[in-house]
Amino acid sequence: MQISVTESAPCKLNLHLSITGVRSDGFHSIESLFQTLSLEDRVTVREAGSTGSLEFLCGGMELPARNTLTKAAELFRERTGDYRGLRIELEKVVPAGAGLGGGSSDGAAVLRALNQLCGEPLGIQDLLELAEGIGSDVPFFVRGGAALVSGRGERVEPIRPRDDLSAVIIWPSVASPTPAAYRLYDEWLASGNVDPASRLALGDLESEYRKSPGAWEFANSFTPPLGRAVPEIAAALADIVSGGPEYSGMSGSGSAVFAIYDDPEKGARAASILAEKWRFCGNFLLLAR
Repeated sequence: MQISVTESAPCKLNLHLSITGVRSDGFHSIESLFQTLSLEDRVTVREAGSTGSLEFLCGGMELPARNTLTKAAELFRERTGDYRGLRIELEKVVPAGAGLGGGSSDGAAVLRALNQLCGEPLGIQDLLELAEGIGSDVPFFVRGGAALVSGRGERVEPIRPRDDLSAVIIWPSVASPTPAAYRLYDEWLASGNVDPASRLALGDLESEYRKSPGAWEFANSFTPPLGRAVPEIAAALADIVSGGPEYSGMSGSGSAVFAIYDDPEKGARAASILAEKWRFCGNFLLLAR
């Protein structure tokens, strides 16, 4: 009988992100292409303590007492009726507020780990339903890999992922809260600007993804307004192109920026140079799982 399960929680890149409007519930709709990356947190769920107890430990980062991980555990318990005592341990590596989906991936990792610990009482559709109740990006991370993502992030269409590319990531050590990023975008669009991501529809994204990255016409709706409003993001975007990548951009609502290389050695050299200036900079692989 297992008493602990450890799951990796890889982050994601938005290779493309288009904001398509505001929904009736007040949330914005998106059309995006997500891809998991070898930059990851690690989540361990242990059977510990008395029935109904839930202990959460995280080294190296302050998180609120209630977060995506504890919410995942609560929803899992409600669905399964399994209230064994638990301790969740998070080894945090992915920066928060970076547009990399670290918190969402952590929540999905708790669901997967708990399902294993409890003898797999839930199927994939059950886990996806629970994930939707945790947060917009969490359903994607239940499977990972690559997917076309739309709606608030709850509509996930898995596609065959690529693992032949590497990505250099710079996080400019500034958080970019998603609500604030949407406000900046709305103000920028209301000023008469044209969204560069609007030229590709959801149905175009997979065929674009299959091309050489040097031919990608991907874009991110957030990049122009955030690049103008946040000097650290503008500086990171300027520096990330210095290594001659095949493609570069910003992930999610920022603040992390990335460069895509089809030659991992070239990416590693670029990351080594950029790391002299940027404290958080590394070369990572796109993951097929």
